[in-house]
Amino acid sequence: ARTENDEERFLKLAPNLGRKFKGMENTIHSLTEAVNKMAEMQKELLLKQVKVQKSTEPFEIPTLSRITELLFSPNNGLLIYYPICLVMIIYSFLTNHKFTFLLLSLFIIYILIYASWWSLSLGCGFGHRAMNDIVLVFFAPFFIFSEKPKKWIILTILALAIVNFKFIFSYDSCLYTSVNWDFTEYALILFGDFK
Repeated sequence: ARTENDEERFLKLAPNLGRKFKGMENTIHSLTEAVNKMAEMQKELLLKQVKVQKSTEPFEIPTLSRITELLFSPNNGLLIYYPICLVMIIYSFLTNHKFTFLLLSLFIIYILIYASWWSLSLGCGFGHRAMNDIVLVFFAPFFIFSEKPKKWIILTILALAIVNFKFIFSYDSCLYTSVNWDFTEYALILFGDFK
């Protein structure tokens, strides 16, 4: 019986590999189109809301102080309650992949939209709950690329997950004193007892 050499086996497998890569390319293209469509829809929604002059929940101009409060305020600041987002954005830059610009653009659009909303904390709740819609997108570098993540990134994510679990099991009410950049309640949640 004749044994196949490497070249013959490769020629048999080549069409299947081509289809798999084409499928991945189509998926990436579809994802990019969906993100662009979502950004356009959010832009249209923002423009419609801005046109409403006497709304009870208006949009405001996203100033630097509003953006800072949205990201770092003890009253549901995005990066204080979800530091994993910052780690994933940094990881995207370190891996230097073609989606870095897309991820950064999406993050900036999200920040500008929510910095425009009248309630930066989005009411009484744990963390910046608007991030729930998009947080998985920031994990795309883990799922898209075949290179294995470095140990430091995995350990960092695990440490931040433990901190987040501590927050979740220690939080049981609104943050009443955190409105004026008072980190007392935030520290009690982070270092205090489980509820």
